[in-house]
Order: sequence, then C-alpha cells, then structure tokens
Amino acid sequence: ALRAGKFKRKCCLQNPALSAPRGQAKQGELVLSELTLSNFFDAHCDQRAHALEANMFSFDHNPPTFLSSIDLLGTPNPVFMPPPQQSDISLKGCLTADCDGPKHTLLFDVDGSFSRTSIPWTSVLARAEQQSPFRANGRPTSYRIPAKLLYDPWPDSSVRRRLTSCDVSTALYDPACRTRERVPAEVAWAGWGTYRGVSGSYDTCELKPSWNAWECVQAIVKPARLVIESLDADTFSRSLVFTALASGGYVQLHNGGSTWGG
Repeated sequence: ALRAGKFKRKCCLQNPALSAPRGQAKQGELVLSELTLSNFFDAHCDQRAHALEANMFSFDHNPPTFLSSIDLLGTPNPVFMPPPQQSDISLKGCLTADCDGPKHTLLFDVDGSFSRTSIPWTSVLARAEQQSPFRANGRPTSYRIPAKLLYDPWPDSSVRRRLTSCDVSTALYDPACRTRERVPAEVAWAGWGTYRGVSGSYDTCELKPSWNAWECVQAIVKPARLVIESLDADTFSRSLVFTALASGGYVQLHNGGSTWGG
C-alpha cells in the first residue's frame, strides 16, 4: 500500500516516502503515527520534493489519512495533492469529467505535528474545485449543477413560505411554486469545491500552493466523509451524475465511478 522513496546521490529524495494507498475500500483509513520524515528538500532536484503524496490513480476514492506524532526534518513541503489527470476523462476512465478520488483526498493532522500548526485536528484537503476544461479526446468537459439546485433546493424553507401561497406538498412538485432558475454563479457564489469557511472573512481555509491543497483548522471546518453508493441493479451500466453538495455558497460536484477500462 505504501511505496518507498528513491535516493539519489547529491540530490534530495525526489519521490515521496509514503503514498496514500490505491484502492476503493469505502470504509478504510490510513493511520501514520510516531514517524520521522527527513531531508525531502528541493535543492539540486528537477522537481519539488515532498514526503507524502495522494494517489492520483485511485480514481474513485482515497481513504482518509490520520497523522500524529510526525517529525519533519529538512522537509519544507510535507505533502502534495496531485490534481486529477485529463487523460483519465475517457470512456475507459471517468467518462466526461474528472475522477473524484484525487479531488477528495483528506488528511487529518490529529495533533498538529504534520502541518506544523500545533493545532489539533488541522485538516488538509485536496483542491476539489479544480476542474479540467477538456477531456482526453479534446472535447470540452461538462460540469453542470443539477437543475433542482438551480431552483429552490428546499421548498419547505421559511423563505419559501413567505414568498408563495403554495403549500409544502405542492411546492415539492410544481415548478411554478418555486423561485426562478438561477445561474450557477448565484448558487456557487462562494466558489466550487469543498466548504472552506465563511467566504469573504478571515475564517477560511488557507491555500497552500506548493501542496496543491487547503489547510483548515478545526475552528473553521472539521470535514467528514460521505459515501454515496448506488444499490440499483444497473449500477455498473448507468451513471447518475452529477451529485451536488451545497453548503455556505460552495458547491461540490461529484462524478460517478470509473469504468476501470470497461
């Protein structure tokens, strides 16, 4: 599940010492504790060095990683979250949009030692807002917010009851009882991807460009894992996409599973 880094004389360790495991274990997790990672630095190297790397080939799911009592010596960049690959947006991969696995990698720094914040339960989130504009064949990708979310996502809200005379049961099924259709920018007004705090304030996660990830302290957000699985008989021949999660002005679009060459 883990791969060792390669050492080159007069150079740093270019490859990560640890790579998040590849696989689709929906209830699995990786625990790393009492570990020393040293000398992952950039000097004399052709690429940026880092100690821990998410597995971009785990297309559907990367199990969360829990870290504690981690010593980082001579390692300025402890982690890197590779973005999803355009080459995987194909009929043999994740069809018409990015694979979900690389975009939803999640690290929990239990005691703050890995992120060097000393703040318990600091989390590192992959940049779920990254969206490849084109598929492997050069055709445009299509990231669409489901139509229902563009209207009133909750007809039984207090706002809805003030704006319409429709009763709740009618509002659920009659589009005339709902608000006008909104454009995506009105729904995802804080941005795309995972919830990252109150938009426009200081209470937001910090973008770490060299990690290609967000660093979030527990006071802002403590993320959790949500697994959505189709139990229909045609689950391997029909893909229900996109599934949208909206919170605080952020909208995360989830693609279906990879066809794995099928």
